[in-house]
Amino acid sequence: MCQTKQFHVKQSLHPWYVTGFCERSASFTYSRSGSGFGLYFGIKVGVKDVAILQGLQAFFGGAGRIYRINPTSRSSQGEAESGYFRITRAAELARLVSHFDRFTLTGSKAQQYLVWRGMVFLKQRFRRPEREQLAEMASRLSAVSRGGTKS
Repeated sequence: MCQTKQFHVKQSLHPWYVTGFCERSASFTYSRSGSGFGLYFGIKVGVKDVAILQGLQAFFGGAGRIYRINPTSRSSQGEAESGYFRITRAAELARLVSHFDRFTLTGSKAQQYLVWRGMVFLKQRFRRPEREQLAEMASRLSAVSRGGTKS
């Protein structure tokens, strides 16, 4: 977990600020292990901006975790230390969906979010969702994330 000074929010972040920041910096994505799909939301920033991640975490009711990422010898030269905010738990992802359904993304991230949102709902509705359906949605999400237009 990231060991930085605590960010004390005198006022909660404005919901439209959160949406705008996420439009630029967030990822709505998944990981695949065997036949399982793990859905997650993540944001990576420079270590000097970890306070923003802490503000976002507070905005989402303490959801997720903040990690410190140290550059490794294998990483590209000049890569600086960074912070990474990640949400993976189903109930916490539902909080995100509720936010982005009310304060909608309007840029390039909107299509990525809509496919990811469908995956979140599919996993919430069914204890064992159809792997083929999740795989097809994951393929669409990957295409949209790369700039494709599959819908």
